Amino acid sequence: MRLLEFESKEILKTYNIPVPSGQVISSGETIKVDGPAMLKAQIPLGGRGKAGGIIAVSSQEEAKEKAEQVYSESIARALAVSRETIDKAWKDSTETSELIWNIFQGDTK
Repeated sequence: MRLLEFESKEILKTYNIPVPSGQVISSGETIKVDGPAMLKAQIPLGGRGKAGGIIAVSSQEEAKEKAEQVYSESIARALAVSRETIDKAWKDSTETSELIWNIFQGDTK
């Protein structure tokens, strides 16, 4: 089964695992950005960061410009992007990474 990042986040939320807040957007939809954020192409492959599919943005205008740029390009192996997420930037994800690691090890404390 292949899940897109936003689909995986929904599953994690059902187990009360913290994930960055954000919205799923499609081309032409209004983007809401309040401060630094990460714009992420939703494609079913790894390597989207190196292929230009994950972009840091700092304003709503920049997010809109970069989102349209990503929609107009193909990412990794010529996949067209039809959806993206815009997530609030996290300062430190160490705690969440440790929580996920503990869950995989069978320790949910």
